[in-house]
Amino acid sequence: MELAATLFLAQNDGGDRMTDAERDRRWSMAKEHSQAGQLCFDNGLFGASVTRNYYATYQGMWVAVGDPPLGRWRHHGLMQHFCLGQWTELPSLLTRLVSYRQRLRTLYDYRTDADYTARAISQTEANDGLSLTKEILTLVARAKGLTFS
Repeated sequence: MELAATLFLAQNDGGDRMTDAERDRRWSMAKEHSQAGQLCFDNGLFGASVTRNYYATYQGMWVAVGDPPLGRWRHHGLMQHFCLGQWTELPSLLTRLVSYRQRLRTLYDYRTDADYTARAISQTEANDGLSLTKEILTLVARAKGLTFS
């Protein structure tokens, strides 16, 4: 069996326990964070922008993969599940998803730099965060039949 199909079957055994209400709540929050990230960017608040955009992608990835097997998602664990395509029925997305892993880690690093070390985030870094967030949320929306504009 092809690796992508094996991963899909092994990881998608009905463990997605997310209710429709929780999915809708998380998706709404993902879109709100995305809008806030854009507003912050437009007003030169680049650190705040990467923080909001990171949490937009975090909520979007959670909607995509469903609830964690135990407890709550840890940041890198959620990224790993998302980028391995353990949530999609479209194995052709796997190559694309794997390419997001480093970009997501970079956005996470920007967020921790802004939040914990008070490092100034550049306009270019913040713009990278905006672009990644739009790509991730668009991908999730299409795969899950949700709206995002």
